[in-house]
Amino acid sequence: MLSKLWNRITFLELALPALTTLFGMQLLRVLIPSLVWYLGDTLGLGSIARGAIALAIFAVAFLVIPLYRALGLRQALIVTLGGIGIAAFIVQVSPSPALDFGVSAIGVGLFTFFFPLYLAFTREQGGTAARKFGRGFLLGIVFDTTLHGSFHTLDLKWQPGVYAMLLMALCVIVQLWLVWRLPAVTDAPTDMSFAGSLPFAAIGPFVFLMQVVLQNIARATTLTGFPMPLAFGFISLVNAIGIAAALLEITPDGSTMFAVVVATGFVAFLTSRPDPAPGTSDLLFAFGNLIMFPFVTLIFTGFSSRIQHKGILRAAIVNGIGWLLFAVFTLLFYVSYDINIGFPNTWLPPLAVVLVGVAVLAALRAMPQLSAATNWTAATLAFVLFLVPLIILANWHEPKPVSGNGFPVRVMNYNVHSGFNTAGRLDPEAIAQTIEQAKPDIVGLEEVERGWYIDGSLDLAMWLSRRLHMPFVY
Repeated sequence: MLSKLWNRITFLELALPALTTLFGMQLLRVLIPSLVWYLGDTLGLGSIARGAIALAIFAVAFLVIPLYRALGLRQALIVTLGGIGIAAFIVQVSPSPALDFGVSAIGVGLFTFFFPLYLAFTREQGGTAARKFGRGFLLGIVFDTTLHGSFHTLDLKWQPGVYAMLLMALCVIVQLWLVWRLPAVTDAPTDMSFAGSLPFAAIGPFVFLMQVVLQNIARATTLTGFPMPLAFGFISLVNAIGIAAALLEITPDGSTMFAVVVATGFVAFLTSRPDPAPGTSDLLFAFGNLIMFPFVTLIFTGFSSRIQHKGILRAAIVNGIGWLLFAVFTLLFYVSYDINIGFPNTWLPPLAVVLVGVAVLAALRAMPQLSAATNWTAATLAFVLFLVPLIILANWHEPKPVSGNGFPVRVMNYNVHSGFNTAGRLDPEAIAQTIEQAKPDIVGLEEVERGWYIDGSLDLAMWLSRRLHMPFVY
């Protein structure tokens, strides 16, 4: 009875992977800055030690294999999904940077388990369940971007007060309820060959693209010159169109293969530009998300065919490789600003695009004709969420310069340390209060970050400008 209910209510199928993905993305944006600021700046660990720790955290992805063998699919799923939700809540209420790091590392490790386990679950459901998993994953990215933009790029984790805690608690309760209602599973074959599983390795590079480049609202604001809610709305609208495009009928013939190659090359070219002009930046955020969203749906759809083996061994190994690629891409992208890595870091986003494109081509080769989806729940939700940036834009007012009364003029210079305090926590409110207490007419800020993933993807210049009602020139 429960299994039938689950299959009939499409939103339930989408909500569980979507909320889990939301928590995973939030945990990643706590873990990555913790590696840089808490381990590096507060504890004084060197770059090599931190790099080794980061790789070890993502290598945990391979431990899903013994977990599955010890608990079975359903119990392993309950432990994994429930653990991700609980970790997200603990991080939300944590007052300690040490606890932030430890719990986010555990949560991210479990998040890497989520993909092969939930894929095996959808394969047992049969039909289009794997395709729905892909849509749920994309919807989770949309949820994350919406939440991130709603709080002006300062994540829920760093929001003071009880309301942020209650919002996170509500999301976690819903996710745990959905986990508890997971239907029973059988012992049917759920694994593909190694060759058939290889497209799974593209998930890590895809998440790198989303987090560092294509869903990065602060980066879009900086590169396009748009007001934050307009850049946020631009990304949200294209996300919704991208999910809708993923629902269309696909015929995996030669023309489709050619279109994938051309689209991959175009987006790779856009993401390879070191300093995009505003017009190029507009194309980057439009076409990047518009193409990558259907690509990922095709990858997941390809996993619904050619199931040959029991267990999750092959999918888990390839998934682990994908997450190690995520760690390597992210580390190299940012360490290149301090160390010569032998090539420009602008090569990394297009390389990630190419890996996703190759994965799509491999998935298409194993895929029968894909009929149009009959349920538009994911696209409808994405279009509804587009209202959020529109509401913010309608109420948006840029701070205006104020004419002074001549001398004396009070000038302040402040190194804001990318928004992180000496304990290794992101705390722009403390910076704002320090500036307010000094009552300056003009403030010169140093080490201001605008969308760096290793700093929580915050647009610190914009956030402080609005908090202090002071215009800024960058």
